[in-house]
Amino acid sequence: AGCESGRYQSRANALSCIACPAGRHRNGNAASSSEPLACTLCGKGQYQASEGEVQCIACQAGYHQSLTGSTSCVVCAAGRFSSSVGASVCVDCGIGRFANATGSTACFGCRPGEMQPGTGATLCHTCARGKYQPSGMSASCDACEEGRFQAETGSTTCVPCAPGRFQAYEGSTMCDACAVGRYQPVSGAASCVACPAAMYGMDSALKSSLSAECVLCPAGRSATATRVGAVSSGSSCVTLCSRMCEADDSVCDSGCALWCGEAGGATVEVHSVSSGASASDWHFARTCHVCGAGFYQAGFG
Repeated sequence: AGCESGRYQSRANALSCIACPAGRHRNGNAASSSEPLACTLCGKGQYQASEGEVQCIACQAGYHQSLTGSTSCVVCAAGRFSSSVGASVCVDCGIGRFANATGSTACFGCRPGEMQPGTGATLCHTCARGKYQPSGMSASCDACEEGRFQAETGSTTCVPCAPGRFQAYEGSTMCDACAVGRYQPVSGAASCVACPAAMYGMDSALKSSLSAECVLCPAGRSATATRVGAVSSGSSCVTLCSRMCEADDSVCDSGCALWCGEAGGATVEVHSVSSGASASDWHFARTCHVCGAGFYQAGFG
């Protein structure tokens, strides 16, 4: 009689059959053989730990077996997974995912505020300061935009700079206060606004509005040292260009105070007011004489 399932016999005239070894199986009668090949090797993704079995067992999810004739399955390493039974290999977790334990049947997605740029990862990385990530399963974190900042790690958003502050660069961990003579009334700004002409900065604590930071220059003074009149802003007021010439470009020029011809033939004005005039009078209430090229005005008043 033939050997029953799970057993074989390689010798003729034998009185009994031999159980198939572990890692093999036999289902039904088979011809006798000089090798134990009458029992079939378990395939990849299968195993059989016992002798004399009629079939092999598929590896459970979270395990794999890449060899034939195996007596056990291999657990998936951390960072890898198998989601179905009978797997011959475990698969790396994809970008933005991780598996921190062995025998995983699936990978977990990185949470918002985290990222993972590689495959086969066992953890996710929190976003650094100055960066954020609002979505899960991300490969990277984004730098905070201009006008925004983030001082904490693992953030999902960035914080807009408050009024009176600004940030001109991406990926910042803080905002900068507007400089003296500048202000910013809105939040999330990348720069500050200069005080208007004829005004200077009082270095207020907030610098959140024109009225909070900018003050009119006193009579006879300007917020610039290089130009006649209140034509630009600054952090302090300076004396107007009294007792100097005013060239066509409105730049104060001490070199032409006496010698108007040094302006290269350009029209030059010389201040002329009554004696004892104030600094304000020297500029705002002046009358001017036009000096021709090569001439000068030696006095005032």
